[in-house]
Amino acid sequence: MIRMEFQVWAAHARRGDRIVYFNGHLHTDREKGSQLDELCAEVWRQHLEGRVVLVQQRVTENVFRYMAVKLGEPYEPVKYTGCYEANRLIYKERSHHRTRERIAA
Repeated sequence: MIRMEFQVWAAHARRGDRIVYFNGHLHTDREKGSQLDELCAEVWRQHLEGRVVLVQQRVTENVFRYMAVKLGEPYEPVKYTGCYEANRLIYKERSHHRTRERIAA
């Protein structure tokens, strides 16, 4: 599969439709600037825009089936901040709720 094929699928797919965009091991098979790299960049962009969710299934020891599942209307874009930043934001939100609860009490 190439990037253009994935874009066509994403444009016409309905909620819940899925597509296998790669079989293998992305970490070892992906080379910078290759068609696979372009495809992965497109799949990731669609994921960040809330259009697809990414799923993988182990086939054998070092072979995976990488799939994209079409979502309905795009949700709020995902902002990837890394684990440390995400945990900090969750803690900050929880702290904010506690402060509000104390003020209301």
